[in-house]
Formats: sequence, structure tokens, C-alpha cells
Amino acid sequence: MTSIPTADAPMDGDLPTLRGKKGLPYNDPTYLDLIEGRGVSWVYNWKALPDATLPRGIEYVPMCWGPASAELCVQDIQAALASGSTHALSFNEPDHHQQANMTPETAAALHMEIFDAISTAVKIGSPAVTNGAAPMGISWLDSFLNLCVNRCRIDFVTYHWYGATHSLDDLQSHTQAVVELAARYNISKVWLTEFGTHSGNFGEGDFLKGALNVLNTSPSVERYAYFMLAERILLSANRLNELGEIYVGV
Repeated sequence: MTSIPTADAPMDGDLPTLRGKKGLPYNDPTYLDLIEGRGVSWVYNWKALPDATLPRGIEYVPMCWGPASAELCVQDIQAALASGSTHALSFNEPDHHQQANMTPETAAALHMEIFDAISTAVKIGSPAVTNGAAPMGISWLDSFLNLCVNRCRIDFVTYHWYGATHSLDDLQSHTQAVVELAARYNISKVWLTEFGTHSGNFGEGDFLKGALNVLNTSPSVERYAYFMLAERILLSANRLNELGEIYVGV
């Protein structure tokens, strides 16, 4: 297998310790108090700074969303790290034309430029790809990782998944495909930073329970985050709804 080594390894004890798998993305920080003490150990907001003071026990994970935000990414991510963040995320869906929209070549070059300047005491994720068909998704990610051999700092592979509530088997098989791709490049951990369904509320609770079982029992899935902490998804009338209670309670 080909390795993608990170920068020089820090001394024992300098690398961050994983606090827990379950996370959440958010846009409105006023909702964060609803998940304090509820088993959510990390959050992100598609930015490099949190825009708020987080509840105790929750890690903020900064992201460099794409080329438009690249200029300030190093400065802002370093500020987040100084405030206690121990991980950082690379670009958001660069394989999608309505998101970061980058070729693997452009993404690899920009990833190196940004994350080579970040402290070696932080763990770095790959760009988060969709579960779209080739040349998107896993195909795009494979091209990116191949370009990054012996060049990029990548500690875990990041991906997204969306499907129907009856597609639990697809989530499981897609996750396994990502795990196997990561292993080809000597990367042992993956993060599912967005997942959800397209079926409205019908069957969503049962799907989520099954998905959490799949993700919690996978030794390769280091962290995951359901999309998202927001009204009409995990919240209703500024409170966790039934689906939200399932997510934080399992």
C-alpha cells in the first residue's frame, strides 16, 4: 500500500485524544445549548471559527470550506486551535459544482498550501466528498488521494452520504467502500461529516437508529455528524424534536 504521511510526528502525548464519535453541524449557534451534556462531543459550521462560545465538553472543528475562503483559513484555523480545537477539516464537497467545486489537482495543491502551515499537533481531514456517481464521490476522492501520496497531510478521510430511509444497506456499503479506499492509502480512520435522508419524516427515526448502530459499531468510523442542528430537521419550535432526541440519545 502507498502511504500518505503527515508532517513530522509530534512527541507522544502531543496528539489529540478522540473524545467521542457523535457530532453535529450548525449554522445558528444559539441552538448549541440544547445539546450540552447530551452525548454530542464535537460540532462544526462550515467555517474556520465558531462564531460563539461553545458549551463545555464540545470540541469545535474548523473547516476551510473552499478556494474562496482559503486566504484567511490558516489564520482562522490557528485561532480555533489556540482555543482548544484538535482537528481540522478540508474542503466541502469539492466534487460538487454548487459547493467547493474543485478538480482533484487544484484541491491537492491548495490543501498542501493551507494545511502544511497548520500545527503538527492537529489531525487533518481530507476534503469531504459527496456519494455521487463517478467522476464525483469516491472516484474524485481516489484521484485526490493519489495526487497526495508523499505530499499531503491527511489523518482521516472525510465523506458525506444522503439517501432514502430504506437505504441503510447503501449507507453501510458506501461507508465500507470509503474505508477500503482509505486503507489503500494507509489511512485507518474515516469521518462521515454529513448524512441524512431525502424521504422527509417518513421512516426517518427507524433509519437513524439503524444508521447510528452501523456507525457506532464500525471501528474505522472515528466520527460522524447527522445533517443538521436546525429547525425542521432535529429541532421543532426551538427544542429537540423526536428525531433530535433519537440522535442525541443513542
